[in-house]
Amino acid sequence: MAAGQQGSGRDSPLDRFATCAGRLSAVMEHQWLTDPPSSDRTRDLRARMLDLVAAVEVPDTAPLALARRVEAKAAHAALLRLATFAGNRAAGDQAARLERDCMALLGLSWQKGGGCPPPRTRPDTRKLGRSRPVGNSAAGDLGGT
Repeated sequence: MAAGQQGSGRDSPLDRFATCAGRLSAVMEHQWLTDPPSSDRTRDLRARMLDLVAAVEVPDTAPLALARRVEAKAAHAALLRLATFAGNRAAGDQAARLERDCMALLGLSWQKGGGCPPPRTRPDTRKLGRSRPVGNSAAGDLGGT
């Protein structure tokens, strides 16, 4: 393995921490819409995960870590949109499992309030300023009114 590549694979600590930081970013932004008080706790958990990223990151791996965070955030946001706005239980279950895995990296138990469980039911869209669910595609398109 070349210098700078060690520890930067898909199973490396850097990849796991960066992936979880991205997921927690998605959860935090989702909570801004669906559960604002919970977003503060998620912000703190995300900061702890970013500390882990910084602890294992070297200059050569910084672009990889950022790319992984962005990929994971986009993927997790899609799961959360499907779970919340399309009522897709499988997406909610997958998001919860991935979040539990991230909480385990921080030594926390999701079942005991350490994680960020996604909503299991469709929110009251009137709280979001709309009279009907947002989005209409499987990818969770949020365009239009």
